[in-house]
Amino acid sequence: LFTLSLLACPMSSWAASLRLTWTDMSDNEVDFRVERSLDTTALSFVQIGTVSANVVTFTDALVVEGTSYAFRVRACNSAGCSSYSNIAVGVAPVTPPNVPSGLTVVPLP
Repeated sequence: LFTLSLLACPMSSWAASLRLTWTDMSDNEVDFRVERSLDTTALSFVQIGTVSANVVTFTDALVVEGTSYAFRVRACNSAGCSSYSNIAVGVAPVTPPNVPSGLTVVPLP
């Protein structure tokens, strides 16, 4: 029904985030519901967001660097919700350290 994919991407402030994309295979959805599991083995999913009809991306900016997550999506309307998409697993990117500052050169006697 859906094909879900993940892209680990640093945002402009270098905050870790994961961007989900999927293919909209329905023509009568009201929204898509995004679920995340912090456990990629037991897969205990919790809904973390929704996007409107025909929107096929979701960015999860509430992830912890270096942590693995599993995601799934489903389409919903007044009659109910579709089956879930495939499960996509991704690791939140580790951001680079802050820039050093205060560098000086001191001549030796």
